[in-house]
Amino acid sequence: MFSSYIYESWRETQYEKYAFLLERLPGFFNGNILDIGCGDNFLKQYLQARNIDTEIIGVDINGGDITADAGNLPFPDECFEKIICVDALHLFNADIRVLKKGGLMLASIFFNDGNYEEKRRMLLDKLSNMKIMKEFIFDGREKELFVLARK
Repeated sequence: MFSSYIYESWRETQYEKYAFLLERLPGFFNGNILDIGCGDNFLKQYLQARNIDTEIIGVDINGGDITADAGNLPFPDECFEKIICVDALHLFNADIRVLKKGGLMLASIFFNDGNYEEKRRMLLDKLSNMKIMKEFIFDGREKELFVLARK
């Protein structure tokens, strides 16, 4: 299990990723969004600090707005327009029944030069029941593959 200390030590790295995502996908952060594996709600804090008006609910096994298991989310079917899952989807099978038909999911996984193909396959397998729209790489403190998929 991760502690708040570990989450906090990665705040700036996460903020760099969010800035990258806002630049790459400017329209993604509107509407209602579920942040699965949100940790200490860094994404929500980041968007609020920039006055980005969105409805975002953070879910994490250790906290967030709602403490819940990502595989058994306490929401009705098809109630979110978007799901984001940064650095966490490899840890569980997300309950995407909560994503509206035609909704978008943005997921990521970190990698290094020696395991890129393995990590990419792992992430794409997790999204195999969705249509892959776009893949892109963030190259910061850690390298991260982002995949945008449509239900």
